[in-house]
Amino acid sequence: MNIKLKAQWTFVIMTSIIVFYACRKTDQTPEQKTVPTKNSAIEERFFKENAPVNVSVQSILDKVRRDNDKLHFVESIVQKVGYPYWDKAVVQKFTGQNKNNTGDGTQYFIIPFVRDSQQYVNAELVFKIEGADTLSKWRCDWQYKNYNHGQGADTATAEHYVLTHMIMNYTVFGDSVFKLTDTTLFSNNTLPKTNGIKLKANNNVAGKGNSTTTSSGPLPDNCVYTTGLDENGIVVITGVLCLVEEGTAGGGGMLVITTGGGQWWYYDESGGGNPGGGNNGGGGYTPPDPDCGPPAPLKGTTNPECGPGYIPFPEPILTVNYLANELGLSSSQITFLIQNPPLQSTLYYYLSQNNSTQSVQICKDHIDLLMTEPEYVQFVNDHNSTGNPDVVWWMDDIWLDNPQYFNLDPYDDYKKLTAAEKALVKQYPTAAFIMNKFNRPMATNFTVQKFGSNGLNDKSDAFRHAFFQAVNTVRIGATLTQQFSDAHETETPNQLIKEKQMDLFNNSVGIAYGQTQSYPTSTSVMIADAVYIKVLNGELRYLFPIWPPKFSPSGQLINPSGDPNFYGPSCTNNPATATHGITGNTLLIPTNQ
Repeated sequence: MNIKLKAQWTFVIMTSIIVFYACRKTDQTPEQKTVPTKNSAIEERFFKENAPVNVSVQSILDKVRRDNDKLHFVESIVQKVGYPYWDKAVVQKFTGQNKNNTGDGTQYFIIPFVRDSQQYVNAELVFKIEGADTLSKWRCDWQYKNYNHGQGADTATAEHYVLTHMIMNYTVFGDSVFKLTDTTLFSNNTLPKTNGIKLKANNNVAGKGNSTTTSSGPLPDNCVYTTGLDENGIVVITGVLCLVEEGTAGGGGMLVITTGGGQWWYYDESGGGNPGGGNNGGGGYTPPDPDCGPPAPLKGTTNPECGPGYIPFPEPILTVNYLANELGLSSSQITFLIQNPPLQSTLYYYLSQNNSTQSVQICKDHIDLLMTEPEYVQFVNDHNSTGNPDVVWWMDDIWLDNPQYFNLDPYDDYKKLTAAEKALVKQYPTAAFIMNKFNRPMATNFTVQKFGSNGLNDKSDAFRHAFFQAVNTVRIGATLTQQFSDAHETETPNQLIKEKQMDLFNNSVGIAYGQTQSYPTSTSVMIADAVYIKVLNGELRYLFPIWPPKFSPSGQLINPSGDPNFYGPSCTNNPATATHGITGNTLLIPTNQ
């Protein structure tokens, strides 16, 4: 983007500031009951990295350092919102009389913060200095959810809040295109659904577009974002909210940030405070905790409910370059990326949330499988047609919660993943794919071949568990297999504890045997025969006696004297209340008895 555009958007963010309430002098700090301990490494980086180039910003840094020497709040800031980019701070000065009539004018400082695990601005610490008085306020990306939706120019809205963060991202990283992750943003009944946002330059052409017109279709790409400024830091916006026909951010229209004439606030005045006060309402040096969930950690995945509603989305060639450098891709892999734009989008989105070493390896494995494994290609295509195609399949929570799409239980086609299983799927998606796509149906088929049925708590159940864990161990290793098998049993209700004991015992036998085999030398037929011999030798365990069900799974009466709660009360098939025929007399016994 050219220098002119950058200057124009820097102007917008500099001028989008509300009048602050006055507060106490800057070096006065209230008493703290407890003072956190000093973390020298974090504090040194906080104040030395991205050093300011502006003398006024340096004075703000020095003031923050002095306060931190007393209170040591820096580590808490970093844990919540990351490190400051002092060199990208926005400064706005107004000359003339201030509210105290001292003639000192008013200065605003906007300090952007970025987490190590992300490549976008997630918070801003804003200072207002008026004479000897200072007020500070945090603006965190998730706070847009505190506002109502709308494009009206006279009120602060969620869209206006998000827009200012987008502009700050341009100021820090040069991003001008953004992909929406919260599709309720910038959408109403009179405008088509948009997938992305593009910041456009003000070409000093006033009056383009029609400020009173909205449209159900794209408008010409000539709408502008014209602004004026008053001394209170209010942005005066004229122009029209319109769409341009560009599909860069995942297809669909690109919404140009313009709106009808009027004014809106950079943020409201509530929550401001004396820096050093440490209150949790937005003022002071302590960023507020999200009311949509726990603060996102410095490392790791951001709580999706507490995100900014968008991610920066560079032009396609920049996306490919970023992924190639971040993942260390070969020329063939780069070519594959260029040929698959949707893959670029989903991987960029995934890495923008968490670019840890593990995430990088997951992306590389994902690309390798797409290039070499037709079954995986079909699996991903199935997800894209039944789930959210804008995210990688292992991060699509709604899709993962549907056992018709993803299931790790060879017995129950309708059993959802446990929370522990889903967490492991996100960490080890390649292993989870192998278990779901190949090993799970294989375990079901071999069980039926050996026993004529795929039973519950009987000898066929013992075989199925041992075989499933054996082939899992051969393909993904004993450690991961143990983690997944344990996770599968984490939500077992109390009345099924004996069933859990049986499953864990047979799992351990299967894992131990799998460690003696190798892939692909040990075929599935060989493993099935070996596990079946273990059943005959009594090396596995099953439950006996089992009270047979009174009703079939579909609710038909099959045994008047049977267990009415075998599949849950009134045959509800509810695993939380089902007994599976287990009684006080049921014992765990060897499979040769």
